[in-house]
Order: sequence, then C-alpha cells, then structure tokens
Amino acid sequence: MLKQVQNLTIDRSDKEIIFINQSAETLNKDEHGTFDLIITRMALHHFKNAAQAILQMCDCLNDNGYLIISDLYASPNKAIYDINHKIELLHDSSHLKNYTDREIIDIVNGSALRFNVVKKEVILEKEDGISIEYWCSITNARKEDVNEINNVLNSLSGEVLEELGYFISRTNEIRNRVKTNLLIFKLSN
Repeated sequence: MLKQVQNLTIDRSDKEIIFINQSAETLNKDEHGTFDLIITRMALHHFKNAAQAILQMCDCLNDNGYLIISDLYASPNKAIYDINHKIELLHDSSHLKNYTDREIIDIVNGSALRFNVVKKEVILEKEDGISIEYWCSITNARKEDVNEINNVLNSLSGEVLEELGYFISRTNEIRNRVKTNLLIFKLSN
C-alpha cells in the first residue's frame, strides 16, 4: 500500500511528502518531526494498541494539522457489533477490533491537544458491492471460513445486513459494500 501511494504522488505535489513505514504506536515527533497531514486508512482495526497509535499520530501534527481516520464501520449496537466482529475474524485473522466513530472521537479527544471534528461520515466503499468470495480472496480466507461467513450472513435479517454494509442483490447473492467510517480532525490552537 505504501508503494502504491508513493507512485500516486510522484510529481503531483510541490510539497515534501514523507512516507514512514513503522508501527503507528511508535511514531515519535522527536524522531520524525511533525506533519501537516496524517492519514490512516483501513488499518486501525489491525493495530494492537489503537488508542496509543492515535495519540502518537495526534502528537505528531503541526499546529492546524489534520488527522484523517478511515476504517471499517462498527455498529454502536452491541449485538450487531458482535456479529460483525465474528465475520471480520473469519475474513481476516489479523483483525483485532472495529471502532465506532464515538470511540475514535473519544480517543482523539483524550489527547492533550484540542481537535475539531471537520467531517464525520459513513461511506459505502463499493456501492454495487463485492461478492463474499472475492472479499475473502483478498485475505486468503480459508474455504471453511468463507462458508461460515455465508452461513452467518444468510441467518441475518435485511435490516441487520444493511447495518453491517451488506445487501442481497437481484440474483439473491449477498454482497459487501465495505461500510467505513471517515473522520477528519483538525488540530486547533
């Protein structure tokens, strides 16, 4: 992913872009300096200590800097959250936890700095959805895990599927829209 974004930004900016490949939990402004913009996309649910990672990112922002967090949607409904967590673990064994927008905001507000929420939005990354089989092929999920995901999804009501970002297509296939939270924070003086 880092290589892809490096390729996308070649010759597209007159500003210096620094790419750092290390654990977000160990990001350190004394070592790396401060930044105008820090982005984490589809990674937070893999962090061993997401709160520490977010706090380190916040600490590495310049005055008036931006922090963008885009990650898997987490339902505030505990029962639905638990179903989604089961599905995500079957999909990718490195998955640790989805965070609700409220949890992310609370972590950012727990830093010693003041932030304004510039944007808070739920996004469907793939409006027409992707098949469960394709979604699982991305992480090399085992066939038995794919079958279990399909069993769980087939047992859910249309409302719960929708809350999780899935839908039943015209061909009766359950498809994943990849529902995410997008949060943009601006550091304020």
